[in-house]
Amino acid sequence: MDGKYSKLSGILAIDDNSPSKQDKALWVIKGDGQLLFESGEQKAGMSQMTDIDLTGVKTLTIEIRRLSESEKGKDIWAFFGNALLQ
Repeated sequence: MDGKYSKLSGILAIDDNSPSKQDKALWVIKGDGQLLFESGEQKAGMSQMTDIDLTGVKTLTIEIRRLSESEKGKDIWAFFGNALLQ
């Protein structure tokens, strides 16, 4: 990144076809170790548009945290659709 971008936008989603339909996940996006964005809880079929200020950010970290384990052994499929760095 090296501070070259000012914005990250796109759609954060949990795939409709995710093996786990009930377990929830949370998106966490950090710039240089500082929290820039945290989504609400999501489960299969849910999505959220995002537009994050990246001004001056040198290192970007995108995490998907599983919040529940009611369907042990079933994965949560997540994707960042139409991701755009500007």
